[in-house]
Amino acid sequence: MAVVATLDVILAASTKRFEKGMKRARFAISGLTGALGGLGVSLGVGGIFAKATQSANDFQVAMTNSLAIMGDVSDTMRTEMVSAAQQMASQTRFSAKEGADAYFFLASAGFSAEQSIASLNTVAKFGQAGNFDLATATDLLTDAQSALGLTVSDATENMRNMTRVGDVLTKANTIANATVEQFSRSLTNKAGPALRNVNKSLEEGVAVLAVFADQGIKGEQAGTALAIVLRELQTAAIKNAKTWQGWNLSVFDSQGKMRNVANIIRDLNAKFSRMTDEQKKMTVAQLGFTDKSFGFIQSLLGQEDAIRKYQRELMNAGGTMEEVADKQLTPFMKKVNELKSVFETFSIEVFTPILDSLGDAESGANDFATALAKVADVVHTIRLGWLGVVAQSKKALADAAFFGQFLPDAGAQALIRAGGGVNGLRRDAQAPDKQFTDAFLQDTPGQKFLQKIEEQQAQKLRDIADKEEQGNKEAIKQTKALNDIRRNTRNNVTLSPIPGGL
Repeated sequence: MAVVATLDVILAASTKRFEKGMKRARFAISGLTGALGGLGVSLGVGGIFAKATQSANDFQVAMTNSLAIMGDVSDTMRTEMVSAAQQMASQTRFSAKEGADAYFFLASAGFSAEQSIASLNTVAKFGQAGNFDLATATDLLTDAQSALGLTVSDATENMRNMTRVGDVLTKANTIANATVEQFSRSLTNKAGPALRNVNKSLEEGVAVLAVFADQGIKGEQAGTALAIVLRELQTAAIKNAKTWQGWNLSVFDSQGKMRNVANIIRDLNAKFSRMTDEQKKMTVAQLGFTDKSFGFIQSLLGQEDAIRKYQRELMNAGGTMEEVADKQLTPFMKKVNELKSVFETFSIEVFTPILDSLGDAESGANDFATALAKVADVVHTIRLGWLGVVAQSKKALADAAFFGQFLPDAGAQALIRAGGGVNGLRRDAQAPDKQFTDAFLQDTPGQKFLQKIEEQQAQKLRDIADKEEQGNKEAIKQTKALNDIRRNTRNNVTLSPIPGGL
């Protein structure tokens, strides 16, 4: 209401210029009315303006807050940031406004405007794959990247490093018993710096974390455990070098670089597996381990093959984050998300200039008229998107009917009846909408199942008709036979004389 009232005051300040601008608006309203009629819904222009204005304002506020901590950002760079946020919204479940908020967290992590633009889509896919909000995704991914020493000034290389971290963490979630968030928090809680300190790869470190996770050691605790293992192995080997050499054990290779954790654990396990409990206790002390540190090492004994297996899989994790993120959205959700993105982009592009030009009467009138002209276009786009949503609903019903045949009694019948409604929906669709929506239903199990049901029902009707026809023929035949019998009986009847006469 405040925006409308402000517009009234500003536009009234320059009547002639306002009237000139509103001539364009009247033509736009005519086009809008036609588009709304085609959409088949009742949608007030005021409602569109109110929602769009609010959406544009929310985005503007979020961008202002993010830009405030980025220092000097050129108009060109700001435009690129807006475009990147809109593109991100069209490809993920997050809104452009959430993308604008994410810029704040990226800037807080020390990212420049250019780095933020390059990283935004990766952060969004990481959040979608891990199923958490964009603010959390930004914090976890940038902190893990920083902890590993993979944050660099070059925007392109930085984005590649971030994608690598996201892929490995997402892959770890798919192969081991911990979430993306738990693996992320392990790295940011001591594990990342510990790996960096001994030049260990991300993949080797997360492989050890995956083994810990399978034994119930997760999140921050796993980060601490890995840091202790790496530290104590080195300290014990240096302080008790003669004992380690005597046992033919080594933590470092000939160049002084720490060996792969799987190899160190393999050698230790080979020694301890042949000892009694008393011998193990004595050997642990002789090698220089404390009880606490050896507790975590002991969790890894015998797991060297699992560490190697996980490391191999993590080294081939490229593309996992995007793949998992895409699977998080069903076809129906993708269509709904497209509608949301269309409206949000429309709101930002059309109503932001209006909000920016409220102090200029002529500019405000022209922007107002331009907005009306674009409403018709966006409603047409939304209409096409809505048809896609309807088509996906039909497909869902068809698939429900297909799978319903495997359910018991009432549940199956309910799903099959629901699926049967797809045919009614399709018959109600008008060309060219019918052709548009039917494209989503081709060659699906549900569609084929419904066609099978239709064929079976048609055959039943034909069978009933055939039986009725055969029954009628048989009835006619039997009636004719009965009439013949009756006629023959009457013709053959003779009167016999009564014995004795009268």
